[in-house]
Amino acid sequence: MFSGYSYTEFHNTDYFLPFIKERLQRNEAIEFTEPNDIAFAEMAQKSLVTGTTMPSGLKIPTRGNLWRIINNYAIMDYGY
Repeated sequence: MFSGYSYTEFHNTDYFLPFIKERLQRNEAIEFTEPNDIAFAEMAQKSLVTGTTMPSGLKIPTRGNLWRIINNYAIMDYGY
């Protein structure tokens, strides 16, 4: 991993922003914008949410292996 950071610390580094921008462009990440979804994400960090319906009604896809909440995003196939 970059600069000696482990995977579990990656989402708190400067490298995360370009990573998430690329994932968003490839439709491999979803940014939460609704306040209820953001509040849920704060409590559910690193949780698997594949196929989950978020509080706003947003449905997390089932395509890909696993979707996980990291920061204010659901990211497909993120680590672990």
